[in-house]
Amino acid sequence: MHKLIVLSLDALGDTDAVHFEKMPGFRRLIEEGAYVKRMRSVFPTLTYPCHASIITGRYPKDTGIINNLLLQPSKENMDWYWYEKDIQGDTLFRAAKRRERSTAAFLWPVSANGNIDYNIAEIIPHRPWHTQAMVSGLNSNLPLLLELDQKYGHLRKGLQQPNLDDFTEACMHHVLEKHDPDLTMTHFIAVDDYKHRFGANAPEVVEAITSYDARIQKALHFIEHFGRGQTSLVVLSDHSHIDLTTGLRLNKFFLDRGLLTVNPKGIVQKYEVIMHEAGGSCYIYAKNQSPRAMTKLRDLLEEFAAQTGGIRSILTAKEAEVRGTDPDCTFLLDAKDGYYFIQDVNGEIIEETDHKYAANHGYDPDRMGYSAVFFGYGPAFRPTSLEDARLIDIAPTLSRIMDLRLRGAAGRVMEEILRPEAMQ
Repeated sequence: MHKLIVLSLDALGDTDAVHFEKMPGFRRLIEEGAYVKRMRSVFPTLTYPCHASIITGRYPKDTGIINNLLLQPSKENMDWYWYEKDIQGDTLFRAAKRRERSTAAFLWPVSANGNIDYNIAEIIPHRPWHTQAMVSGLNSNLPLLLELDQKYGHLRKGLQQPNLDDFTEACMHHVLEKHDPDLTMTHFIAVDDYKHRFGANAPEVVEAITSYDARIQKALHFIEHFGRGQTSLVVLSDHSHIDLTTGLRLNKFFLDRGLLTVNPKGIVQKYEVIMHEAGGSCYIYAKNQSPRAMTKLRDLLEEFAAQTGGIRSILTAKEAEVRGTDPDCTFLLDAKDGYYFIQDVNGEIIEETDHKYAANHGYDPDRMGYSAVFFGYGPAFRPTSLEDARLIDIAPTLSRIMDLRLRGAAGRVMEEILRPEAMQ
């Protein structure tokens, strides 16, 4: 039976391919494996919706993971969609368990407290009474977490990169060598962190891509020496990044028009209309859905677009659903390149200084130079390249390799990149 090791290299975009030929790990994947140059992501192009789609083969509207953050306007820190139970429908992890195949996840988004044999959850404390040890212990395989923290905890420095990825990699290889799971899914974050901090094409980003390359080389060494001829490596990404110039506070715009109220700290207390940011896009939720109210709100959004000059498109709920995203929103706004949405109301409507990020994602995936990538190497994949495919095609392809019965996937099996024996 085929086994899979899946490395998610967060925020590695198709335009980063200019660096691949200089890096031995990426070069081997391109020359000896399957390479999809452009993987169309899902809308919004955020880490958690993307990773839910990667393991389900479905769009955010069907997985229920329509944002990184839950809409909790009365909380100072909104919770993320951390928990595996939040994913609606089938996943690769669930399909593997039905076939009694062993599974492992290392900081894989939306997998906390999941039915996964070897699970180190991606979750952070969001309440004053929480600690990192508490939330990690409650939502991971606790005996495994204690063992790995004792062995490799010294590699971590909080969330600092590349230290966190070093810890994640050490944990993954420990479990691979000791337990040999059938499906291993691991999330590395350095490029996403560096792009946010320094910009999409900063020199620091090349350093982070180089760290990804080193992890690929180590994974290749593992499958070639310990994979017993049945383990394949998948390397993929979720979204790209766009450099920022201007932040937009749409909730401040609504506040000024009396559509929401806040306390002295700027935390929303009540609202008739609210914006929920998703990086380069945002959802609008309105309590009054009457035709007259919808027309008035559309006019307000057009006014905001004219005032800021930063809106690329305004989609209705039906149009958002067609695009695979939240059908329960009232409107969905996509920002122009360089613009992004800020959730809070504490500042100017148009913010051109002091950005939290130098680059961001979350935009409509239908942009040139804004795609993810995919590589496959090992006995399941034949050496070839495709120009493009979709993020939702990944789960059906991986399920075919492992002979799983994945239910409800909207994507297709990428048969062009598979060897015949992997399609039986």
